[in-house]
Amino acid sequence: MMDPSTRQDAAGEGFLAEAGHPALQARLLRMVVQDRLPHALLFAGPEGCGKDRFALAVAQLINCTGPEPGVCGQCASCQKIARFTHPDVQWIFPTPAESKRSDEELQRV
Repeated sequence: MMDPSTRQDAAGEGFLAEAGHPALQARLLRMVVQDRLPHALLFAGPEGCGKDRFALAVAQLINCTGPEPGVCGQCASCQKIARFTHPDVQWIFPTPAESKRSDEELQRV
């Protein structure tokens, strides 16, 4: 994690333009700068609103080891998160339940 004094300059800006939601980015960045980030974040909203991309950007923000405030995208941490291979970032999402119907029943439906 970066030194909080270097993060102060970026407290009013976003951290990754491609992730969208600039007001939320600024708010989360202020929380990180002030060392007041909650222990858990829940990203909810309609399909296609950018929840997954935003969550990925937040994970990069928290774990980035780059010299500048925000997300560098170049450090090992940022790259591992982008490839979904970072050991400290867990993705939890629902999976389809097994159907109790036979293949024939499903074909008729």
